[in-house]
Amino acid sequence: MTYYWATHGFFGGHIALDFINTVDDDGKSRHQNAIPDWSAVFEWCQSSGLLTAGGITLLKSKNDPGKDEDELVKLLQLRELSWCVIRDVVQGSDAEQSKLDEFTKAIQWSMTNARLIQQQKSLNLEAEISELGKTVVRARIGLALNDLISNIDLGRIRECGRCTGLFFNQGRGVGRRWCRMATCGNRAKSQTFRRKS
Repeated sequence: MTYYWATHGFFGGHIALDFINTVDDDGKSRHQNAIPDWSAVFEWCQSSGLLTAGGITLLKSKNDPGKDEDELVKLLQLRELSWCVIRDVVQGSDAEQSKLDEFTKAIQWSMTNARLIQQQKSLNLEAEISELGKTVVRARIGLALNDLISNIDLGRIRECGRCTGLFFNQGRGVGRRWCRMATCGNRAKSQTFRRKS
């Protein structure tokens, strides 16, 4: 199976945004989930670098159907919560306090499930597979979200003009308008051309 990110790549500019963008919609909806099962989640985790191939093999050996299904639901809830909060900030709207509180709890949970690892002359917070099982994916995403809101100028994040994709705008001025020119950019240009014809 070919997943959409294998065709279009990762366009968010930050792993937390790439996770938020794991929907494959044509328009301003988020109905087509691109990580509907653990196989897709693992494929995304390896492609994004969130987990190594060895880590994924280890997680695949830890099966608990009931808990796995619940954890997938929690992971997707985190994605949609993150999208709502970050999108409100991007649009200059006031995020609902209840959503901000949930977002805070999600990040705090990730922080309490991580530990400092020394890598040469640096210290990094990491969530360990051996301790967390499949919840490690949500924990690592939470750490990535913390990095996003702590170290990235959220004023430079844009929402695609055609879909719900969010991306870090690294250009000067307004910069790009579309998540990917190959998809939304070309579709928008085609629509504009048809209206003018």
